[in-house]
Amino acid sequence: MAAITERHSQNGDVTYHVRIRRKGSKAAYATFTRKTDAKAWIHEIEDAMRKGRYFERQEAKTHTLNEAIDRFINEFGFGTYDSRRCHVRLWKMELGYMLLADITPAVISNVIANWKHNLNERGEQRAGNTLNRYITTLSCVLTAAVKDWGWTNNNPVRDVRRQKEGRGRTRFLAEEERSRLLDACRSSYCPFIYLEPVRKQRKRDRTGEISEIVE
Repeated sequence: MAAITERHSQNGDVTYHVRIRRKGSKAAYATFTRKTDAKAWIHEIEDAMRKGRYFERQEAKTHTLNEAIDRFINEFGFGTYDSRRCHVRLWKMELGYMLLADITPAVISNVIANWKHNLNERGEQRAGNTLNRYITTLSCVLTAAVKDWGWTNNNPVRDVRRQKEGRGRTRFLAEEERSRLLDACRSSYCPFIYLEPVRKQRKRDRTGEISEIVE
């Protein structure tokens, strides 16, 4: 059941106070300056209550992305040289202040578009595979918020289009690089990293045929 109460302030401003009560759900309250907004909110919240999603929506409105990232780092952690440390730092700068309920695929896509067209701190343009790694890191954090903590019921990253990645290139070692690599293998403590070349010896058997014996 929903009720709208019209209130008038001393200076003449009008506000609409909404209360929604439904059996099996917590009461919901909100205030609007337009009655049409109040009615739209009633329709949205009652629909969420009927589907059992109201509590999840409320949780998503009490936690920010900063909180989710901090908890993810605390519980799962990153290695000292893990590139995801840089990824979450950038996400914090861009969207950390936002509530999880307000982070949509469009919001994330706008950030990616800005990163794509603007140079990074080294004055370089970010490649498609780099941007996709940023997206994947954010997805890991939001997946934990959905599955492990119940902070939200949706991971918006799933609906974000991935960037096109380059084909890459095949690179061969130069002669100097090859020599240094072999020298390092020879000096390694592990006997299996560098194997001595196989030597073959020819020997004639009793029938007169020549066979090769590997030493």
